[in-house]
Amino acid sequence: MSLWKRSGGQYWTDFVLDGERFRLPLKRKDGTTTKDEREAKRLEKDLITEASKGNVASSQDEFSRLGFKKAADQYIEEIELRLQSNSVTSEGDRAERLKAHFKNRPLFKIRATNVRKYMTKRKRQGKSNRTINMELGVLRRIMKRAKLWHRLADEIKPLPGRHDEVGRALRSEEKLRLLKTASEKPDWMRAR
Repeated sequence: MSLWKRSGGQYWTDFVLDGERFRLPLKRKDGTTTKDEREAKRLEKDLITEASKGNVASSQDEFSRLGFKKAADQYIEEIELRLQSNSVTSEGDRAERLKAHFKNRPLFKIRATNVRKYMTKRKRQGKSNRTINMELGVLRRIMKRAKLWHRLADEIKPLPGRHDEVGRALRSEEKLRLLKTASEKPDWMRAR
């Protein structure tokens, strides 16, 4: 942790939190600066507290400061280089639903509670767990791009998938009906 005064008398801080470096000017809530060292120390302490809550983006990553809509659009542009057009279209469609919910909230301000609210809202709209999980996959990739997913990963888990679609053995009468139908259709030679 380092506190120093730049030319012009403005105090700055430089600290590392969870491996991310923060190098920022110390400002009051009204945006003005201080020339008082004691006030600067208090502002630095408050800034570190806010950064530990995730309310301050590190100075190294501009992507994490973007509003969700801009970040999602940038993410879609970036994946166009790597993915087939169908995949880009699918990711874009899923991102639209996320953009409608998160709007212009900066990525570094997205919390697990926000994500859980999104999941609950989509479930109430009658969406399947698979659909919600695929949308969360887009959110995860965007947050990973911003190097912020680690803050959500422990709390946000995929919804359970359906396991009732596993096949079953045919009963005797079903086998007979299948064989009879197959014998009547020349295209079904393999099934017979």
